[in-house]
Amino acid sequence: MLTILAKWVYRRLLFPFKKIYLSVSRKVQFDIGAYADRKTQLEGHNSLGMDVFLSEVYMGYASYVADFSKLFRAHIGKYTSIGQNVSTAVGKHPVSENISTSPTFFSMDPRNRLQYTSQQVYDETGVLQDGMYSIVIGNDVWIGNNVTMLSGITIGDGAIIGAGSVVTKDVEPYAVYVGNPARKIKYRFGEEEIQKLLQLQWWNRDEAWLKEQAQCFADPRRFFKENAGRD
Repeated sequence: MLTILAKWVYRRLLFPFKKIYLSVSRKVQFDIGAYADRKTQLEGHNSLGMDVFLSEVYMGYASYVADFSKLFRAHIGKYTSIGQNVSTAVGKHPVSENISTSPTFFSMDPRNRLQYTSQQVYDETGVLQDGMYSIVIGNDVWIGNNVTMLSGITIGDGAIIGAGSVVTKDVEPYAVYVGNPARKIKYRFGEEEIQKLLQLQWWNRDEAWLKEQAQCFADPRRFFKENAGRD
């Protein structure tokens, strides 16, 4: 009861002030109905579309989430683009690890009103990072509309997830995945180029460097040539 009351107080009384603070100090844009709970952190220059809901989310610099998306316990890198109606399916159920898929038989979560077990026998959270996040999305990732991501997955830097996909397993850096379940169809660049990008980590460079390189971004061959040998 106290938890419900605390959430109500935050959403109705405190969140409007937090929204103003983030809008002014970190240049975060909130569209109509967009909401971020008290555990959500936004690095800055982020955009939250209409009716976006974020709970226990960390969002890196210059990343955005489009209309109607609902994300829980996700760590999102910098310069990442998340489309409309994207969702995270937090929580896992056993498939062959238990006779039953019901949490009655494997979970000690107090939200389960009936428990036949005296100990937690299955990891239903899929926590990956900092003991908090169940899904890790890298930097410069593009996730299309209507994508669902399951707990316990990591999406590598530079990856693309096609619209309507269901992501059930880890996604390799700079790979393109589509389908249900999502499968790799190609890489965005060659192996050497991908290793160079992962080594360079351009998303961690300062704004002066990024502005200088902006024109090269539209010409990958020129970009790789000019940045050969740089760390």
